[in-house]
Amino acid sequence: MRTMLTLAALILIAAPALADMETDLGLAIDVTGDAVPANSYAKNIMITTATPFDLIAVMPAGGSSVLLSGPYLSNFSRTGWTLLDVPEPDEMLAAAQGSTPTQSLRLNIELLPDSDPTTSPHAGDAFLVAVWAAPMDPVGEWEYQYDCRRIGFSVVSGWTVENLGTPGDWNISRAEITHVPAPAAIGLGMLGLGLIGWYMRRFA
Repeated sequence: MRTMLTLAALILIAAPALADMETDLGLAIDVTGDAVPANSYAKNIMITTATPFDLIAVMPAGGSSVLLSGPYLSNFSRTGWTLLDVPEPDEMLAAAQGSTPTQSLRLNIELLPDSDPTTSPHAGDAFLVAVWAAPMDPVGEWEYQYDCRRIGFSVVSGWTVENLGTPGDWNISRAEITHVPAPAAIGLGMLGLGLIGWYMRRFA
């Protein structure tokens, strides 16, 4: 019985941290001009949304051979936005957070493709960009809302921005990126630990 209660508490602690919900935040990404490759290449993009956001993250698309390259994300057009120290290897995930939510943000993404995108139509050179809506009520927030786009480039199609529209497009939660669990996760975790404490006092 004690083992079952411990397992239940651990589930209550861990599960809500992955409760982000993909939502249409009116995300639009404007990418213009050819990539300029060297050992890596930077791409300037403009992000706009219908809903204020305070977190952006970038990672290679599934099946892609492109990597992120330092400085990863830079040249933010809004003050107060800084690069986060994310838990994944930098070449697979980069993120930035702003102290003031915004509905528009211009920045550079540094990429390291396995081929020259200006001469090769390599379909694997693609990456995902996701933004999270700024929580309106952090204390009562049960799940964070985010929106995601897939961006690719080739000499055949130029820059493409796709809304793939499935929850599987992005599989990393806000809590994993920021190291701050959702408030609901904290509350349910405390509930689970309290249940264990009650059981031990009652039946010890």
